[in-house]
Amino acid sequence: MASRRERLSAAAKAERALLAVSKAAGDDGEIVMTKKAIGDLAGMSEWNVRTALEQLRDAGLLEIEVNRRSSMGGGQIANTYRLTDDARALIGARAEGAQAR
Repeated sequence: MASRRERLSAAAKAERALLAVSKAAGDDGEIVMTKKAIGDLAGMSEWNVRTALEQLRDAGLLEIEVNRRSSMGGGQIANTYRLTDDARALIGARAEGAQAR
């Protein structure tokens, strides 16, 4: 029996997460968002999003600023994600390739 969510490679998960962040980001390539919200946009679990975001950061495609509450124990809240110039170029090239088809 197949699961509702398709099985994706790590690269495909990273690509989905990158595209979800890029769609939600403003013109400056920055967005404040929870991993759950990114997962909802990308059709992925929060755990898979976490792994994908780490891979994107390690590849130099995404900057992650961890935001914490200043009160109530300093727990983590939605992070700030910034697309790097390399990510923007990659997304732009992908979009141009799709238009050429």
